[in-house]
Amino acid sequence: MCNVHAPYFAQRLKNSNPNQFEFCKPLANRCQREGRKAVERQPRGRQEFFPGIIFHDIRPRLVKMQTSQFSHPFTPKYPDTTMKIHRATTAAISALLLAGTALHAAEPKKQKAPQKPKDVDATSLKLNTTPEPDLKQDGMVELFNGKDLTGWTVKGGLMPFVVKDGVIVGTCDPKVKLNSFLSTEKSYSDFLLTLEFKWDVPSNSGVMFRAATQPLKGGDRPEIKERSQQQVFGYQCEIDPSPRAWTGGIYGEAMGGWKYPLSKEPEHAAARAAVKDPKTWNRMTLQVKGDHMMSWINGVPCSDLIGNERTEGFIGLQVHQGKNGQIEFRDIRLKDLSGE
Repeated sequence: MCNVHAPYFAQRLKNSNPNQFEFCKPLANRCQREGRKAVERQPRGRQEFFPGIIFHDIRPRLVKMQTSQFSHPFTPKYPDTTMKIHRATTAAISALLLAGTALHAAEPKKQKAPQKPKDVDATSLKLNTTPEPDLKQDGMVELFNGKDLTGWTVKGGLMPFVVKDGVIVGTCDPKVKLNSFLSTEKSYSDFLLTLEFKWDVPSNSGVMFRAATQPLKGGDRPEIKERSQQQVFGYQCEIDPSPRAWTGGIYGEAMGGWKYPLSKEPEHAAARAAVKDPKTWNRMTLQVKGDHMMSWINGVPCSDLIGNERTEGFIGLQVHQGKNGQIEFRDIRLKDLSGE
């Protein structure tokens, strides 16, 4: 029943016995089949109550019309044209709704704008326009022998690091609540560093430099029950598998957060796209000299930071605390630039 029918039935019911009202033929057939109940489509909203039937006046809804009996003879009151118009209108509305749904699905999804750290003004970030240094130059030495972890030690949390097929594999243990770092036993100040990394199970990671350890502060990381653990802090060249894609940015681990995010638009778009496939090997290059720090990912310039919060410290490969994650490192080479 459409809105055109409702006023008629309302007036009809006011002036007649509730058992003597007329229906369109499809409803009469339904009444004959079900006996005491008929189902009709009506708009919902303000309700008016009449003997034997309820009318609503805003949107379609299936309601039950109940009466004592339907023994009266059926006498059609409306011509077939009314029902045809009603069906045609319903079909047209359905077609419009389907078309709107299709257009909405076809619209390209808008990509989220890169996040912007509150304390870093992206417009102030200096762009790295320097080509990646020569990685075959004299003085490059291996920090990882490809066999074992000689010269390295785990600091911070105690996530497992192992050597497998000439590769360092770090795995997240969800029981460990503190970020873990496989760290060099030696400290470095000025250097050129290169290494390759890839994710087996994507998770946040990074390469610490000019790093050190400190006791956990009183209110810091309350979920860590063992307060004697040492927290790693310092600069970190980010390895970021999230859609944000700030791999190659520089972060202050337990040292104030982001120092150089890849958030400048559109200049950092190429840097964010430098990692083509996280499941394949990607190269990170880091050059640190004095207060000047620069990074490259797969040869693409990323960060160019001036900072002097730390001047010396160890290099560390991070496994971030969380539910899961596994990352691999290989071909770790460094040139000491402190004498240049």
